[in-house]
Amino acid sequence: MSSGRAVAFIFLSSIIMLGAMLLQSLYGPKPDVPIADAAPAAVAADANRKDLPGGETELSATGDKQADGDEDAAGDADAKLSPADDASLDAEADELAEADEPAEADDPAESAASPATAESSQSATDQGDSGSTVSNVDDEDPAATTGKASPSDAFVKLGSLVADGSDRYLVTVNQNGGTLHQVELNFRDKKGNFRYRDLVHEGGYLGSFNTIEPSGKITVISVGSKTPADLAGLKKDDIIQTLNGEPMVSRDDIEAWLHEKTKIDDSIEIGIVRDGSPKTLTATLTDMPISVIRPEGDLVDPNFDYPESFIFSVIKPGKVHERWPDLDKDMREGRWEVTDRSNSQMVELKYEIPSDKLQALELPGPLTAYKRYRLPKLTEDDVRKLDSRTFHLELEIEIKNESDQDMDLAYELDGPTGTSAETWWYANKIHGRQTAVFYTAGARDVVGATATNSYVFWGRPEIVDGATSSKPTSKRIADPMSANPDDRKLRFAGVDSHYFNVSLIPQVPEGEFFDVDSVEAYPVNRQGQLPDFPKSAALQKLIDVTFQMVTSVKVPAGESHVQTFDVFAGPKEPVVLEKYGLDDTRTFGWFGWCSMVLLQVLHFFYYITFEFSYGLAIILLTVLVRCIMIPFSRKAALNAQMMQHLSPQIKEINEKYGSDLENKTKATQELYKKYKFNPLSGCFMMFFQLPIFYGLYKALNVDIALRDQPFIPGLQWCSNLAAPDQFLHWESWMPAWLADETGYLGPYLNILPILTMVLFILQQKLFTPPATDDQQKMMQKMMMFMMLFMGFMFFKVPSGLCLYFITSSLWAVIERTLLPKPKLDTDKLSDMGDSNAPAKPSRADRKQEARTMREEAERLTQTEERRKRNADRKKRLKKRGDQ
Repeated sequence: MSSGRAVAFIFLSSIIMLGAMLLQSLYGPKPDVPIADAAPAAVAADANRKDLPGGETELSATGDKQADGDEDAAGDADAKLSPADDASLDAEADELAEADEPAEADDPAESAASPATAESSQSATDQGDSGSTVSNVDDEDPAATTGKASPSDAFVKLGSLVADGSDRYLVTVNQNGGTLHQVELNFRDKKGNFRYRDLVHEGGYLGSFNTIEPSGKITVISVGSKTPADLAGLKKDDIIQTLNGEPMVSRDDIEAWLHEKTKIDDSIEIGIVRDGSPKTLTATLTDMPISVIRPEGDLVDPNFDYPESFIFSVIKPGKVHERWPDLDKDMREGRWEVTDRSNSQMVELKYEIPSDKLQALELPGPLTAYKRYRLPKLTEDDVRKLDSRTFHLELEIEIKNESDQDMDLAYELDGPTGTSAETWWYANKIHGRQTAVFYTAGARDVVGATATNSYVFWGRPEIVDGATSSKPTSKRIADPMSANPDDRKLRFAGVDSHYFNVSLIPQVPEGEFFDVDSVEAYPVNRQGQLPDFPKSAALQKLIDVTFQMVTSVKVPAGESHVQTFDVFAGPKEPVVLEKYGLDDTRTFGWFGWCSMVLLQVLHFFYYITFEFSYGLAIILLTVLVRCIMIPFSRKAALNAQMMQHLSPQIKEINEKYGSDLENKTKATQELYKKYKFNPLSGCFMMFFQLPIFYGLYKALNVDIALRDQPFIPGLQWCSNLAAPDQFLHWESWMPAWLADETGYLGPYLNILPILTMVLFILQQKLFTPPATDDQQKMMQKMMMFMMLFMGFMFFKVPSGLCLYFITSSLWAVIERTLLPKPKLDTDKLSDMGDSNAPAKPSRADRKQEARTMREEAERLTQTEERRKRNADRKKRLKKRGDQ
């Protein structure tokens, strides 16, 4: 009957999960899903949209009236435009070195016909046309020079990695497009170490510095303040030649060498050339802080150039917004002038649009756009406080109308790209909609909220499928087609990863909302061009997604429109999320209530053990859970004994009825009824443990407190309880289908899942009674196979969960060994089994009968004594009469 119990357990588990889903859909918050693809009118309108990031960028007949505008839009849809990262700058330098003069980009048709060659030159040419202070390629692009970077930096640094934590971030701003290139989080623990370090990077960290590589020379163009490179004395225009005497020819060489040949606290020598003279610098390497935003690498498509974060562009307003292709490209890819750099905590960038360019768009001019980035001001108390509202930077957008006429405009502001995806190969992120049973989340997903929808979650698979299907559909946070204007009152929009979140939060007066035209999720692309998505389902988790916000504004003559946003870029710590109204981004799925309770107990154990180890806290939590479950486990043991007691009779029934399933089932049920036994009661005991098991799994998988927490402090192995224990890196000598990041087992040999499987098998061997027939033997073999399969399935689960299983199995052995084993009342069972035998009196009846017999014996004794006394008395009286 073991098979029946297993089937019943699976059935009941499915029922409770579906029940939880139903209750959630009935009584919980609604899915908050503005389904655009369900409205034919919306889909029809989308076909003419010019701001759809997930589809083809195609200018409609109502757009730009110039004949060649459509050609330019089509060219933009297919163009691959490089961001100003290291590789693209080097490629631009090579192209410009071969060219006699910059290619003209005034002709949109010519630009569309050859987007690859126009890419590097158009920024300079168009910005020269727009009245920018940079008038030629050599002045604008540091990659165009050889040996030294241009005095006009491509990157601007804000903040620092100062050890006392007085700066929350080290931010790199890219002047090309005025975008955020990289945001490194500088939050330290009591010992001065990074609280949130990069868990993927192995080796030492030299620092955040940007380089270009003209003519094979690694030329430094910016260095992050208080990084190891900065403290060693590395400066702008230095040419890096060697590290510890080994020659370096590219930035990739530097990163590979640091990764493979160094570790934290190592001292290295940097051989440089400064002002034509060789020089040696000494740097002490440190941990690498987590970058909540950074340039996306070649993880998905090495031939695709991904845009950077918070691209800003002015577009044409209207019921269906349209891009002005030339202007849009210039603002997204062109050089923004730094106009205010008064301190290291802020930067102002300006992009001027001259009158002649606006007149071609039937607009007065000139027009100036500003982007300002500011870092939060930290007090001494805020430095190491998680509950301070300092995990954001400000982004201010200004559109200044310098004409003598009012202007109706709209602008696009894209969301963050390249957010952290460090757990992509082993973690299963929980989908934010609990009712989305058949949907999965990605390494990064789009989230948001409006006045009517408290939480909107679009998973990466939904976004990609919507953009790449034969009939593209849009996944929106704010729906432009909705009749309810409250659907377009934005609270926040962001990109959510496993442990970190980057969200755009409008600054508005309390009680008010920020009005938008639309907020739409899309796979990261460049103006409609999608990368070549991988066929591997595992690698598809890495597809980056973000959002695009469109807002209409009216700018009076001579005035400005200004809007400020808080860019939250921080950990998903409960106290941090609460400060920003982002609590819903931390979700536990089904049995979330159980996860929250278990986490409270886990943190309590952690604190009462003097914060020694979360591994110890997990062990104590497991012991507590097992103690609570003792009555259930003893009941399960009695059920197992009962099954063993009834097995001979069940065998007789099977032999008697053979293949007559109906009569066999009826006889079996009568047997259970006769003995007042419910075989499902043991499954009910297992069923009660399901919320605890599932809740703990989700708790250990979601809670950032376990991230980077070791089982035993100081031990390199199992140094992250929220990840597999990673005992041995075997990727280099194991088959790729099995042991790389997309393989079935992953790039590490993990010991704890194997130990868990061994203990499961040992527990089964110790406590499962011997099989009495072939069916039970088969079932025990199947259970053995299931244990092996569970070890395979759990190979990449968090090591903290494996620690729970191991402790639970050991506790079961101790419980069965030390506690008295529960026993069935076999006499009672024997009497229940003999229907013709007289009912055996109960213990109370037997006591009453003995008491009655004693009383009767005493009565008889007393009667006999009275009779004897009376006889003696008569004798005495007779004797006295005779006398």
